[in-house]
Amino acid sequence: MSASLVWQIIRNNSCFLVKQRNGVSFSSEPNNLTKINSFKFSGLANDRVVGVNANADGGVTLAVKSKKKSKTQKPAKAFTKIVLKKDFRRTAKTI
Repeated sequence: MSASLVWQIIRNNSCFLVKQRNGVSFSSEPNNLTKINSFKFSGLANDRVVGVNANADGGVTLAVKSKKKSKTQKPAKAFTKIVLKKDFRRTAKTI
């Protein structure tokens, strides 16, 4: 399914959608680093997605969406996860 079609489907009807009283819409979906409800920052609809999560042991997990066609059809295998356990300077340089 194309990214623009996915965005048209989930734009207004998503379980991650958080609407404010002043008309601003936010999104709590995974891999959306800015939490803004737009195609550019969408973690579900966009083809180029990066996610950063903290680990319990003090490390960082970097999740990158794969570009291979065989992996994009399987959501469980779509992300390549890299665990970074080095010091902050080296971790920030990697990201």
